[in-house]
Amino acid sequence: MFEPSRAPGRARRDGHRAGDPAKAARAILAWPDSPNPLRHLLLGSDAPGFVRDQLADVESRINAWQKLAVSTDFER
Repeated sequence: MFEPSRAPGRARRDGHRAGDPAKAARAILAWPDSPNPLRHLLLGSDAPGFVRDQLADVESRINAWQKLAVSTDFER
């Protein structure tokens, strides 16, 4: 039903993607047996940057809430 409307976009992208599916498959198969694997497998040249951006955002929010978080301890 939607296939004809997708074809032009697919044709433009075909052969212009950075990711190699065969390399991704090999990485997926090797991942569980690798030493110290990440919990989430990052694939693609843009993936580490996306995760670093997310981590920076989380760190910023932790810093913003740190004073309140530590204020809940018993007084010493």
